[in-house]
Amino acid sequence: MPRHADFTPSPTTRWLAVVSLGQGNGVNSHASRDQRTPAIDALIGVAEAVASDQTDPLADLVDHIKLIIESETDAHLLIGVLVEGIAVTVARRVPDEKQREVVTEALRLLRDRCRGYGVM
Repeated sequence: MPRHADFTPSPTTRWLAVVSLGQGNGVNSHASRDQRTPAIDALIGVAEAVASDQTDPLADLVDHIKLIIESETDAHLLIGVLVEGIAVTVARRVPDEKQREVVTEALRLLRDRCRGYGVM
């Protein structure tokens, strides 16, 4: 496959690459191969080439979190680190005028995910 050095993926393209590679949301790119067109196969090929050429810090973080969850790490300490990460990310990366909205949505998401796991 040719290298696509001039192709800089947007966050959306990177998300699509993860999904089409079967790494997110339970989607498997091989599940419906008979329904794919040559254009979709070409897009998957580009996504695979881009994904193989780049280190994805967010994917690395997800992998590390999964490992830590399965380890003997104290759950309370892990939760504290994750909450601190959220707070620092909001403070440093979210514009002031959006911080309240982002925190509200993060808390809503946490509540919904806890309910989904049956812990609330």
